[in-house]
Amino acid sequence: MSNRFSKVPVEHDTKIVHEEIQCVEKYSVLVQLWYCSGISANSVIFVAEDVADLSEQSIINIVRNMPIFKPDSEITFKRNEDGYTFVNFNFIADLD
Repeated sequence: MSNRFSKVPVEHDTKIVHEEIQCVEKYSVLVQLWYCSGISANSVIFVAEDVADLSEQSIINIVRNMPIFKPDSEITFKRNEDGYTFVNFNFIADLD
């Protein structure tokens, strides 16, 4: 994995199912599929300094245009203190 994404935090109860670095528009991002507490979802993770001049809505719009984004998906957004910006989407809950 690129050094730019080597310090992306993962919560202790979260399992990363798959991850890869992709180029989205002009940004290098880490795309993850993860599972936690009966929920799976995708994350697109930006290096915060790359998108510092963009609004939350602009970043979300970049993600909405990705082929993996499912229409009407709920979205969560977070800029963290570790230098990353997370957009989480495509939430699916286990049907147990």
